[in-house]
Amino acid sequence: MTETIHCAICGTPINICASHVIRRATCSVECRVPWQRKFEIDPDELLLAVWIEPVTTVAASFDVSDIAIGKRCKRFGVIKPPRGYWAKIQYGASHEQALLALGWAREKIEMLDERLAAAEDSARRAVSNSCEIV
Repeated sequence: MTETIHCAICGTPINICASHVIRRATCSVECRVPWQRKFEIDPDELLLAVWIEPVTTVAASFDVSDIAIGKRCKRFGVIKPPRGYWAKIQYGASHEQALLALGWAREKIEMLDERLAAAEDSARRAVSNSCEIV
């Protein structure tokens, strides 16, 4: 006995065994990969998110684990704040003071700040473009 369901991604009809209906949602591997991915995020958006608030908070907002955020950062080449950064920020250190205290070189901090500024600019452009479309 077969049933017809539609792919959750592309909408293609799929004829499958009735016992597989609860386990199957996509028609192919190409559709299954995005279906299984818990969240989609732009690398610039991820960079800003992990430097604006702790990874655990970012993870909670996407309803995933902090490990998932860490893996996505690794995949995109996004630098996360070092261990102890948020504690130093909490107790009054500035962004630069916290990173210097944790052993970062000034050159690395400057490169990070440039990357953060570029990410903020692209995020601002994306928001203004989406407002123009509507």
